[in-house]
Amino acid sequence: MKNNNPSETELTHAEQVDNIKSWLAENLSGEVTNVERLMRWRPVWRVDYTANGEPKALLLKGERPCTQLYSLKHEMLVMEALETNGIAVPHIHGWIESPKVFVMDWAAGDRDPGLIHTAIDNASTLSPERWQASLKYMEALAKMHAIPVSEFSKTEGGNPKGANEIALSQFDRQYALGLEVSAIDANMEFFASWLRRNVPQHRTKASFITGDCGQFMSQGEDITGIIDLEIAHIGDIFMDLACFRGRHPYENMGDIPTLYRHYAKASGVELDLPVIAYHTV
Repeated sequence: MKNNNPSETELTHAEQVDNIKSWLAENLSGEVTNVERLMRWRPVWRVDYTANGEPKALLLKGERPCTQLYSLKHEMLVMEALETNGIAVPHIHGWIESPKVFVMDWAAGDRDPGLIHTAIDNASTLSPERWQASLKYMEALAKMHAIPVSEFSKTEGGNPKGANEIALSQFDRQYALGLEVSAIDANMEFFASWLRRNVPQHRTKASFITGDCGQFMSQGEDITGIIDLEIAHIGDIFMDLACFRGRHPYENMGDIPTLYRHYAKASGVELDLPVIAYHTV
């Protein structure tokens, strides 16, 4: 039975804050000055602290409140692998068991277009500075796609072989989740059947992909951190490019054809628009 006793709820939060403070003191030699639970759809905290007299900030990221495709540690391991390979992700400091979170540096700046669930209700904008940062993101994306798949062997990203697995490994996970929660209706079944019948059979190279592309923090024209990698996995790079079309226009991603051309120039990869269209579906 659910216990709605306010004092017990408050005590649980207080215990979590005490654990956060203890972890920082032990692992970062830091003294916590503020712990703030942010208004997000998943448990996220901002923690301000001082170390050697210098003020610093952290982001503590928790698990999704619903059934997940990947574990929370998967995202942490993905970010560690990306940082090892020179990608601008927030540095990971470690793992706290209670509350179950991983600890990363706070990325300065913001996301100019806004989070997708708020952009739906509010006009999404794209400043000239954010646009320049978006072009730099395409260069970073090309670098991520070029990282050897073996660098992600400790994650849950998988190791798909052949065109069907590469195209559908993520989709099959999502489809199975849909069955679990009774969310596969006739329309979804139609598209699932279409996707399975129309796999681009010439796409046989598996690469690391973000899975939910285009998410990064920026300050001025510079990227301060690539974020939200919880469904990163091994698949087809054109799935990441297709994601821009899914986000836009809810989030104003800018001139998508220009972004695609910039990616092609940075990566040396020739764009295959029919495959991008497939992954858009």
